[in-house]
Amino acid sequence: MALGQESASSQAKALVDNLYGLVHRSSARQRHSDALWDAIAAIIADLLAGYAADPEQWAFRPMGKPSFDGQRIGYRPCISALTALVAFGFLEHQAGFKCSRNRDLPGQSSRYRATAGLIEIALRHGITPTNWASYFKMVPPPARVAHPIIVRGERKHWHDDRRGGKLMIDRKEPAYVRAAKQVEQINTFIADQHITGCSHPRFTRIFNNGNTAGFAYNQGGRLYALGKDSYQTIEREKRGYIRVNGETVVELDIRTSHLSILYAKKGLTLDSDRDPYELDDLPRPVVKAWLTMTLGYDRFQRRWPAHVGAKLMEKEGIDLAGYPIHYVRDAMLDRHPVLKEWASSKLRWGDLQYIESCAIIDAVEELAQSHWVVGLPLHDALLIPESKIAVATDVLTGTFEHHVGIKPVLKVK
Repeated sequence: MALGQESASSQAKALVDNLYGLVHRSSARQRHSDALWDAIAAIIADLLAGYAADPEQWAFRPMGKPSFDGQRIGYRPCISALTALVAFGFLEHQAGFKCSRNRDLPGQSSRYRATAGLIEIALRHGITPTNWASYFKMVPPPARVAHPIIVRGERKHWHDDRRGGKLMIDRKEPAYVRAAKQVEQINTFIADQHITGCSHPRFTRIFNNGNTAGFAYNQGGRLYALGKDSYQTIEREKRGYIRVNGETVVELDIRTSHLSILYAKKGLTLDSDRDPYELDDLPRPVVKAWLTMTLGYDRFQRRWPAHVGAKLMEKEGIDLAGYPIHYVRDAMLDRHPVLKEWASSKLRWGDLQYIESCAIIDAVEELAQSHWVVGLPLHDALLIPESKIAVATDVLTGTFEHHVGIKPVLKVK
């Protein structure tokens, strides 16, 4: 649930008043609460929108208190409204859970969907799942964020998942001003769009290695969506429930983005006719894991890190004990000779990520300003409305070619 709508017509207000009256009368201690009324309005609108897309579709949302920080609808009124609406039979509920045996596995968020009872009472007020948007209006999130740009220090160890600490920023520095203005323009455009199935995106751009020599807002630089239930952090399968202005979305990916950039900056071209991870006797996930961690470090690793092995076992059922790292390395260096110079290369992961981020962010901005199209960044990909594949392909091809010097190989998922 996005919790971003409110009633905007007499019919919608009458519907919410009806439901609010039931909730209010159900408890002698329940006082009049505008926050509770707003919560009911937002919940009903979101669930009607979900029902219109697919009557069997569940709306999901984390229910921990931190997930409500900075949101228009607060924790207490939301929980009170949901609990009462479930009790009256207007909502169906499946509780969330966390795997007790392995706390590192992703949990299941609480899920809700409209019942026949809710559709019936809405119909009595002239509101149907197909015309609900005529009776409710979207309440846009704030277009500005407190910190459009964040600069972090260098990580001390390549295998440390913890990010470098935040650094002080000179907000008058021209490079900061330019980067912040671009993020604010993107946030202003996104604030006016109707996006459901996740929290409404608001972005900050995070630069890395800010305490290293030569830093000039040119390391890292990806856009990160704020909020624990953002489209970037929810499970991949749940992205299928996201709607942008009522339309389903697809992912437009840049194939092997960092390796393609490395090839281009060395004056070479990656063979686009062959899968870059294709090696005769090695599983593709193993090859991809080796390349990802190699381009995230400044030399070749001598052994497989424990967390890489655990991830491959969990997701792919692959035991890295059967694939010595030196064997994978030699095979990849033979397949991609450009990698032989990686240990002494002047290009590092921060450079590759910065170049990639510029191509992605410029595409997001151009799609918004020139085509009025939403492009939600996913690091080396864009989440776009399904009907906008052609224009998004043209734009992302152009921005990537501008920053990298070659046309990317794009794939729609």
